[in-house]
Amino acid sequence: GEALGGGREWYFYSRRQRSQRKNSIEYQTAASGYWMVTEMEEPILNGGKTVGHKRSLVFCTGKAPLGTRTSWVMDEYRLADSMIKGSKKRGASKS
Repeated sequence: GEALGGGREWYFYSRRQRSQRKNSIEYQTAASGYWMVTEMEEPILNGGKTVGHKRSLVFCTGKAPLGTRTSWVMDEYRLADSMIKGSKKRGASKS
């Protein structure tokens, strides 16, 4: 889904897609370029417990890893696996 924020900010809600890795840098592909992770994931804490994670990305035009950085920046937030009811860690076998 999508929700318009105030001013020049937009908020989007979606399921997380798989990302690509090249030279140990993570990329999220898009139609006209890709989003490149610019910061390590930071925990979001509530009462000392990790409830989510945040990371920053910058949009680059062209193909990874040789694209050109733009002024578009995105902060990505996600719930911690422990906060999602019935979640399993990535790679866990289905029983």
